Amino acid sequence: MPAHPLLGIRQLNEQTSATWKSLININLPQHAFLQDHKIQDAILFPAVVYLELATAACQQLLSSKEDDQQQPTLIFEDVNFIKALILNKHELMEVFTQIIMPMREWSIILCNQDNLNKYSLNQFTLHAQ
Repeated sequence: MPAHPLLGIRQLNEQTSATWKSLININLPQHAFLQDHKIQDAILFPAVVYLELATAACQQLLSSKEDDQQQPTLIFEDVNFIKALILNKHELMEVFTQIIMPMREWSIILCNQDNLNKYSLNQFTLHAQ
């Protein structure tokens, strides 16, 4: 199954969750489509992309566990978009998509370039779950 262009690389972590990390730069050709999603001249990370990331992550997890090639059916309930993500042409975003297996929960957290450059702990913002 082809990976979602924004999902990134799966990280090694504990067995009760799975996390993917991606760096988003809207100046790159593969991320340039994000520049078209504007509200009052602000470039916003589209709400549907949060759901696409969660779907792609779940499909990778489920396809690796099941022998048949059937696509799993995913149902999202009680989705919360907590904070809008405003994208900046001059800023790199680090995106983490996390699936918590036992509870089948998901979340998407992001860290902007300013926080990536600090030597202290990165500051992350929860944007959707």
